[in-house]
Amino acid sequence: MGHPTPRQGLRPWTQSRQTCAASGRCSVQAAHRQWTASGRRVELGPVVSASAREGIVAAITHGIEEGAEAVLDGRTVQVPEYPRGYFVGPTILDQIQPEMRVYKEEIFGPVIGMSPVSSLDRVGV
Repeated sequence: MGHPTPRQGLRPWTQSRQTCAASGRCSVQAAHRQWTASGRRVELGPVVSASAREGIVAAITHGIEEGAEAVLDGRTVQVPEYPRGYFVGPTILDQIQPEMRVYKEEIFGPVIGMSPVSSLDRVGV
C-alpha cells in the first residue's frame, strides 16, 4: 500500500460544493501518514455566503480546540483579486476522534478529517 498524497487527500474537493458525493472523513493507518508534494495547484471558488464561511471557520476552530491537528489550515486564505469573496482554503484536520463534533457533523466546505486507526480492519468500527 502506498503513501497518501495531497492529491489523493484533496479528491473530495473536486466535486461541486452543493453535492454530498464528497467524504468528510478518512481513516489513515498510522504507518501511512507520510505526505508527499504532488506539485499540483488546487483551485476553489468562494463559499456561498459570509455566514457559510463563518460556519466553516467556526467548525475548523472548534475541531482544533477539541484536539484535532490542522495539517493544512484554510481559515485565513485570501484571494487578492477578490478581497470581498467568501473564501476558505483546503483544510485537513488530523487526529479526529468519534467523540469530536467535526467527526459527527458534516462541514459543508473544503474540510476533511483524518481519523487514526491501528489497522484498516478497524475502519468503521
